[in-house]
Amino acid sequence: MFEHSTATPCWRITDPNDPLSAAACEVNRGHVNLAVACTPEMDECVIDVSTRLAVRLGLTEYRALTLVEIGHMFHRFPTILELARSGAYSLDLLRCMAECLSPVKADVPEIFEEKIFKAISPTVPNQAMLARATIRSRIEQVIRKHDPQALPEESKDADTGSSARLDIDDRPDTTTVFFLTLPKLEGLELQRTLNNVVKNNSCSRAEALMRLVRRQTTANITLNLYQSTEQPDAQIWAAGGWLSSKATQRWKDRVTHVQFPGAASNEGYSPTPLVRASVEGRDGTCRFPGCSVPAHKCQLDHVQRYDHENPQAGGPTATSNLHCLCTKHHNAKTTGSWDVTIHPDGNETWTSHGDGHTVMTAPNGPLGRETFAQRAENRRRAA
Repeated sequence: MFEHSTATPCWRITDPNDPLSAAACEVNRGHVNLAVACTPEMDECVIDVSTRLAVRLGLTEYRALTLVEIGHMFHRFPTILELARSGAYSLDLLRCMAECLSPVKADVPEIFEEKIFKAISPTVPNQAMLARATIRSRIEQVIRKHDPQALPEESKDADTGSSARLDIDDRPDTTTVFFLTLPKLEGLELQRTLNNVVKNNSCSRAEALMRLVRRQTTANITLNLYQSTEQPDAQIWAAGGWLSSKATQRWKDRVTHVQFPGAASNEGYSPTPLVRASVEGRDGTCRFPGCSVPAHKCQLDHVQRYDHENPQAGGPTATSNLHCLCTKHHNAKTTGSWDVTIHPDGNETWTSHGDGHTVMTAPNGPLGRETFAQRAENRRRAA
C-alpha cells in the first residue's frame, strides 16, 4: 500500500513514494518550466511570438499561446508559480487558471492573490486534486468580489435574468420547437416543478408543462438556499455555486422558511429534507476524489451500509454517516472498487481495492467546517 504520511496539507499527487504520481509531477513541472521560458514581454506582437514558438516547440500556435498565457499568469502572480513548481497541477488545470486570471485588472489589491492562493491550495493531508470545474468556480468567486468585470459573460449573467432566453421555431408543419435558456437556479426550479407534476400525474414532462400552462395542476417544490446567519448581506449559495449580490437579494425575497442545518439524523433509511439539505450543503459536490458533480444532482449514500433487516446494527441515517455521490461513483463504492471512511470534520479517506492507494477529500459546500481564520476573514468582508 502507498500512503502519503504527512500531517500538513498536501495534494495526493505529490506523494514521492508513488512512482506514477512522481512521474506525473515531473511532467507537470516540465510544463511549468516551459511556460516560464516561453513568457514574452507584454509589448511583443502576438503573431510573431506564437509562430516563432510553434516552430521551436513543434506545437500548434494555439498550444504555444497557452504556454504564454500560463507564463504571464506566473509573472503576475508569483505565489501561483510557487504552487505550480510542486508539480501538482496539470497543464489543463494551469490553462484553466490562466483563462480565469488573464482578464483581471493590473491594480487588484494584494489580498486578491492571497485569496487565489488559498482557493487552489490543499486543505488536508493527502488530498485529491480538485476538479477543473471546482478550481474555476473558486477562482471566479474571488474575481467576483474584486474585479467582476473580468468574469466571462456567461458567468456574469449566469444567475441573473439577463441570461434567460426563449427561442421559438414554428416553421415545421405539425410541431413547434422551443429552445429555453435559464439561469442555473431558475432552471433547477423549472426541472423540479415539472418532475413534481410528472410524479403526481403520471405524465410526460411536455404534458406536465401544458398542464401548468392551462392551470390544470399545481406543484410544490423546495429549493435550498444557503447563507451565513452572521452576515445578512452575504451571498447565497445554491445549485452548486454562489449567486451575485443582485440575484441573492432577488431569491432572498422569495424565502418562505428558514432552517439551521447542521448535525442531524432520523429513523429509517430515507433522509428527511433537513438531513438532506445539511449533507448537500456540507459536501457541495460528489465526494469521490476529483469529481465535480453538484451535490443536488447526487444521491445520498450511507458510508456505513444501512441494515434494512436490523437498522440498529447498520450505519445510521445521519449527517455523520451520509455523503453525496454521483451515480457513477456511487456504483464504484457499491461494487467494492473503493472503501471510504468519513471523519468527524467531514473529511473523507478513500482507499482503492485495486492498488491500495489512499486519498482524502474535503467538503466543498458552504456548510463545510469553518476555521477561526476563515471566520475572521468573513467578518472583515462583512464590516
